[in-house]
Amino acid sequence: MNSSLDLNLTRVLCAIVETGTVSQTAVRLDMSASAVSVVLNKLRRHYNDPIMFRGGAGMQPTALTLELYKIFKPALEMMDSGVNKSALLNQQGVAMRTLRIRSSSLVEFWLLGYMMQNPPQGHSLSYEFLSNQPSVQKRLELLRRRQIDIDIGFSLENDSAIQRYPLFQSNSVLVCRHDHPRVKEAITLEELKAEELLGWILPQDAVEKEQYLVAFDDIYTVHRTYRSTSFSNLLIHTAHSDALMFAPALFARQMCAILPLKTVKTAFLDSSKLNIYAHIHKAQKSDPVLQHIIGLFSQLEATSALPLSREGQQQ
Repeated sequence: MNSSLDLNLTRVLCAIVETGTVSQTAVRLDMSASAVSVVLNKLRRHYNDPIMFRGGAGMQPTALTLELYKIFKPALEMMDSGVNKSALLNQQGVAMRTLRIRSSSLVEFWLLGYMMQNPPQGHSLSYEFLSNQPSVQKRLELLRRRQIDIDIGFSLENDSAIQRYPLFQSNSVLVCRHDHPRVKEAITLEELKAEELLGWILPQDAVEKEQYLVAFDDIYTVHRTYRSTSFSNLLIHTAHSDALMFAPALFARQMCAILPLKTVKTAFLDSSKLNIYAHIHKAQKSDPVLQHIIGLFSQLEATSALPLSREGQQQ
């Protein structure tokens, strides 16, 4: 079978499946009936299939034609929407857009929740959150190619094409499920060693990189059987088990509001902080949508007062 096919032939195939007659297909596509017949013959030769056959209710598609219709129809609609700019506009005539946000699942957890509760006004677009954690070089490459609109995470190295914005600093807090059988309002280091502690790590780095999130004297004497690059995965399992985990304090209020979690006082954590930045291409630094997202993080500290427990919130 010939590997090439004129895409114009696919329009005729879809139209004749929908109309069931050569004459109506010709009218719809502004062609002559003889031209439609010529196209049908080309399709028959290309696929070595009758394409259409005459039945009691007029022309009927073959099984192959129906399968081809399922493939070609959506593809033609997508191409038409690209050619017809009005199809890319919403009811107010504002161009639709997909904005791609790369972040850790930790940042996505807060940002997606905040945006859903406080929808951006005046921006007609959709948001794609990509929580994959590529290497530093890959993150820069995606920004340079503008395959990602905004990258939120640990600081990237200086790059002439990339604009960097500091978003927040956060120390760490210990969390566990609110009805933990042993852990109450506070815990000592020795008591922590007797519990199951989950560890959040960066996927492209060694285990020692966990110190970016939390650090204290003798941290490596605390055994962590389970480590994961997915913060949300660890958080859910902490909420439904006797395990504990460290989390950025700025996000704790939202975590405890959504999941049956509580924060636990510790006296052994040091003052090290998690530093998170937004990175965008300099060609997009005046983009109001990206600046709006960056501005949302100014609300993070205002909503981050730490609850001691879930029960305390309900009083």
